[in-house]
Amino acid sequence: MGDDLSIDELIRYGLVTAVVKDDELEQETERWVNRLLQLPPAHAIQTKRMLRENGYQYTQAVNDRELHVRSVLDTLADTREAAQAFAEKRKPHFTGQ
Repeated sequence: MGDDLSIDELIRYGLVTAVVKDDELEQETERWVNRLLQLPPAHAIQTKRMLRENGYQYTQAVNDRELHVRSVLDTLADTREAAQAFAEKRKPHFTGQ
């Protein structure tokens, strides 16, 4: 390991989201922040927590944990709001509930 990777490889492997010039960094950061702020908070928190705890490994235990988390998230008002907004072709309004 320790091989240098090209920008294209970094992007392909999901290690880099975007490459921008220095003077475009703040605008690109704002764009990503705005995308993240549109996610249902509980979903974003649980996804980040699971990635942090499990990385990209896939085992039966990880699958079981994901199914459990999904079943809890499915009970949230934000999950229902996401489905309703999608059906109505509008932007969702998440409350963190």
